[in-house]
Amino acid sequence: MAAEHLLTGNLATPRRTVLGVFGLLERSDITEADVGRFLLECGLPPIAIQEPDIPITREQQLACMARLLERLDPELSVPHHATEVGLGVHITLFGMLGLSLMYAGSLRECLRVITTYAELSWGHSRIVVAREGDQIFQAFAMDGRLPGRTAALQEDLRRYCVTVDLMASVKMTADLFGPEHRPTEVWLPYPAPHDHRKLTRRLGHPVRFDAPEARLYFHERLWRATPLLANPLVFRTYEKLTAQLAQRLRTDVDLSEQVRRLLWMTSPPPDRDSVASMLALSPRTLARRLAEESTSYGELQREVRLARACDYLRNRTLQIAEIAARLGFSDAAAFSRAFRQWTGETPSTWRERELAG
Repeated sequence: MAAEHLLTGNLATPRRTVLGVFGLLERSDITEADVGRFLLECGLPPIAIQEPDIPITREQQLACMARLLERLDPELSVPHHATEVGLGVHITLFGMLGLSLMYAGSLRECLRVITTYAELSWGHSRIVVAREGDQIFQAFAMDGRLPGRTAALQEDLRRYCVTVDLMASVKMTADLFGPEHRPTEVWLPYPAPHDHRKLTRRLGHPVRFDAPEARLYFHERLWRATPLLANPLVFRTYEKLTAQLAQRLRTDVDLSEQVRRLLWMTSPPPDRDSVASMLALSPRTLARRLAEESTSYGELQREVRLARACDYLRNRTLQIAEIAARLGFSDAAAFSRAFRQWTGETPSTWRERELAG
């Protein structure tokens, strides 16, 4: 059964506040007295301890988190640490954004708010929401190069960030709609960790490891449910204040980034004419304005296709033909030729080397 697309958004904003680092910091072996020195070593201002709304870049946050991952208790897996952090996120921790969510009128409105003002969410994933039969699912994916001394650490960071976003969504759904709205299934796109039984018990939901992508499934009635505190008047007031706070952190989003976001939105990615139409531009104007930014639709398409291909290839359960279809290629052979042009390797060779590393 084909999924019906409901909403797409992106939490991976260029700027955010330093508060997003603190959840992982609390699970490390760094003492309270050493927090300032550690932040300084990561290139972050020590004053952030007293001023948690200080703006930082996403790259700064990820670099700090990569260093913190090396200091976590190895008895628990990275996914388990991420789960504890995500489930510990109460809606009130998001400040004005959290208040807007609390008084929103529906799940669609909640998702619109959190993706519109994502600078205040500290997240890292692109989100797709779709309906599939009597279920709705939220899919989470992270793109781009990540910091870390080794490929293994970079992969741990990817798993950590996606899992935190997913688990925080579990917790926020319960905070907003009540504990009866629990996931029917959780998909995680990596092998079961050594403590997977403990992790599954902690969640209390069916968990599928080595899934095609990170997903949360809920019964479809959640889409029609009303948040516990829904109030249109209060919501409009808090959303206006949220918009003002987000604007302080917001950087102008250029056309090339808008095109990237649209290319990430669906599988397969939309073609050039469709992207131009979505942006209310003619194909000629789209090409001219992208050229002014020293890029082109073709270059952006290759960039996004390669990033998505690498994400898919890291999942050993996905066949090459299925990946080709998701990326809009006519068949597996066409995808393999393109991938070899991009990387110098066939998809199978790249996958074997990446998974072995």
